[in-house]
Amino acid sequence: MEIVRCSLSDFDDVALLEHKYLSAPWSDTDLKAALSGNDGYALFKAVKDGKTVGYGGVQTIADEGNITNVAVDEDARRQGVGSAIVEAIKSHCVDKGARRIYLEVFVNNSAAIKLYEKHGFEKAYARKNYYKDGDAAVMSCEVLCSRSVKA
Repeated sequence: MEIVRCSLSDFDDVALLEHKYLSAPWSDTDLKAALSGNDGYALFKAVKDGKTVGYGGVQTIADEGNITNVAVDEDARRQGVGSAIVEAIKSHCVDKGARRIYLEVFVNNSAAIKLYEKHGFEKAYARKNYYKDGDAAVMSCEVLCSRSVKA
């Protein structure tokens, strides 16, 4: 598996994952802007056997990063794809001078919460009715101190 930074040419692969696995997918216009690197966005994809099997995005502003989305194809789950994407995002944030990364995750998405906790994220607070189906847990991670995964 390889993790690479996405470009506009990855639109179709990323849009497919976005619309298939995320309850509130970005519009095509917003996704294309993020793929172009506008407004501090960077998207990374996981490629396995020539196929995009996952992607994740982050926006860095000043000394903070915000993970926007992470989606992994259901056939590639529990194979380290999500972990590799989160590590690429954390590394990118360190390179950009971020000191802390934030994200929102559906409170009932225990698999995603465990993934983020494995990478040093901690629950900070809840956002009521953030998603159409319910609340979000806001999680954060300090990144300049350690980029390593917990054992």
